[in-house]
This record gives sequence, C-alpha cells and structure tokens, in this order.
Amino acid sequence: MNDVFAPATLLDLIEEYSAQGIHRTGWPADERCSDWLIEWLGRNGITSQKSTFRFPRLESRAAYVDVGGVRTPGIPLHDGAPTSPAGVTGDLTRPSANLKGKVVVAVGQPELPPLLETPEGARPAAVIVITSDPEGNVLLRNGEAIDHPFDLPVIQVARRDARPIQANLESCKQATVVLDFKRAPGSATNVVGSIAATPGAPLVVVMTPKSGWFNCAAERGGGLVITMALAAHARQSAARSKELLFLFTSGHEINYYGLLEHLKANPDLRDRAETWVQLGASIGAKNQPAWRVLSRDDALRAMTAAALERQGLGPVMLAPKDQRPSGEAREVFDKRFVALAGGHPYFHSPADLPELSVDAVRVSRFGLALREVLETLVS
Repeated sequence: MNDVFAPATLLDLIEEYSAQGIHRTGWPADERCSDWLIEWLGRNGITSQKSTFRFPRLESRAAYVDVGGVRTPGIPLHDGAPTSPAGVTGDLTRPSANLKGKVVVAVGQPELPPLLETPEGARPAAVIVITSDPEGNVLLRNGEAIDHPFDLPVIQVARRDARPIQANLESCKQATVVLDFKRAPGSATNVVGSIAATPGAPLVVVMTPKSGWFNCAAERGGGLVITMALAAHARQSAARSKELLFLFTSGHEINYYGLLEHLKANPDLRDRAETWVQLGASIGAKNQPAWRVLSRDDALRAMTAAALERQGLGPVMLAPKDQRPSGEAREVFDKRFVALAGGHPYFHSPADLPELSVDAVRVSRFGLALREVLETLVS
C-alpha cells in the first residue's frame, strides 16, 4: 500500500479535512468528517461505525456590540449567558473593583472565572473579550461549563474588528451587547474503528478529537491523520497480539462531550483498556512554541520521548506526572496513558488553515514516532 506516513500523503488528508469546513460539534462539516473517516477506514480494511450522541447546541440569532450606532460583530462564549434580543447596556470599563452594571472589556486571554463568578449584586452587565491571532482574527475559548453555563453574557471579538470599542473605552461611553441565542438539543457523531485480535486479548485505545471551532487544520489535523495512518498500518501488521480501538470524537470544544458520552455508553471501557494513547492538539503545527508529553507511567514516558527524539523532535517536554491533561486524556488520568499536546499561533482561529499552520514534514515525523510507540504497545 502507499506510504501512509509520507508527508505528501498526510498533507493531502489534512487538506481534505480542512476543506470540509467549520468542524464545530454537530455542524455539517463535523458530520462530513464522520462520513469521510468511515469511508477511508473501510478502504483500508478497518471496521468502523458512527456513534451518535446528544449535546446542548447553541443556536445564535445575533451577536454584536453597539457603541454609538456602530456595530461590531462577535461570537458568544458557548458557556456564557444570552441576552434578550434588545441586549444589555452599560458603561464601557476595564476590569476593576467596581463593575456593577458595566460592560467590561478584557483583552487577550483573561482569567474569566473571577468575572463570571462575581456575586449577583456586583455583577457586570456583560463582558467583551478581545482576542487576536497574528492577523487579528478572533481566538475562541472552549465551552468548558456547557452543561452548567455561567449567568453572564460574554462576547468574543476579533482585535481587527474592535476599534470602535477600544476607541470609546477611555471615555466610558455606553455600549450595548446583544447575544440573542438559545440552547437546544443537538446531535453529533463519534467514529469508532476497531481491529480485532484473539478473544481475550488486551485492548489498546488510540483516540483523537475531530471537532473544533473552525477548519482546525493544525489544531486537529495532525492528530487526526496520524491516527488514521496508525490504524491503516496496524491493520497490515502481522506483529500484533492486542485488540485496537480507534476513537475519533466530536464535542472537543464543548467540554469533550463526545468522549464523555462514549464512556457513558461503554462504562467498562476505562477498565478494559490496557493502555490509552491520546493524540491531542497541534501535532506537527508550524511555529509551535512548545509541546508536551503527558503520562504518569515511567516506561511510557521514556519510550515516547525516545521515539520522538529519534525523529528529530527533541528536546521533549515531559509534563509533571501529577499534571492532569487539559484534553480528553484527563478522563483516563488514573489509567495507563500517554498523551501529546501543544499549541500554535492560529490555535482556535479561523485562519488555522493548511497553508498557514501545517508543517507536513513535522506531522510525518510525529507519525513515525507514534508508529514506533504503538508497535511496541501492541506487540
């Protein structure tokens, strides 16, 4: 078969994935991705199926800030509160001790909990979060409290659009924030692929998310296509004595909903799996300032670090053993697991596209290192 770990092959797959569109949970591109994975895995001899789950889908009718009649578009914080169609109005202010009834403007990636958990009597009317990638595009925050939303409207605005807001901030001019949305039951799909072994053989699970805020070429693409390549390689390998399960989960950006629902539906899976391998964010991204290997198991840490260094991907950053992962691997923190994760300048940005954010040679090197790790785990 073709070399599934070749840079050109992996880049073609990442470009196909990115071209599907915006991969938010339950959106059309998320479902197109599931169909694409099923078809690709089938062509490579791997049995797979969709697994449907329900989640709270945010349906936005209007999201903007109005200052003096000038409207600035934005995107609701998914675990924030809606407003009425007329919005809420207050004086613009920076974060301070006196926020009651005001519209707070926070720049960058602020610590939101102190604002979101402000006592009701001192609560601001709304929060505007201004963020930016290198081109000034918005960077979105994950909806980590999607099942228990905060009782405060929060709108996320791109720096390049925020001039009307910032120009009136010092004069404390009034602003109206409109976040007219509702949450309604939605559905999305995970994809589950499996490669059988002899009855009673130990199980190794390889998992990676397939959903995210935008096209997610580097954020999700590297982990996704390496997992596909690992499945294809394992299917052809004779030196394998263990069962393999490949999980491509949706719901990543809303508190890992897809994995959580899969674990609810398969309550024995955590204990049945001998080892979990998590391919997290930004694997093989361009301009990656740092990436980490997370595991509590000394042998897994050493084996993974050595495989990565043999591919020229050192020095390897080993996270402290007691550091719980921020991705899906947090759900198996008390099991035997290894996870890779990182960031890049277009993380959570609409500009996370192949031509700006993907380094296919690095993706290939990560893939070859992880192939070595997986071969050891299943032999």
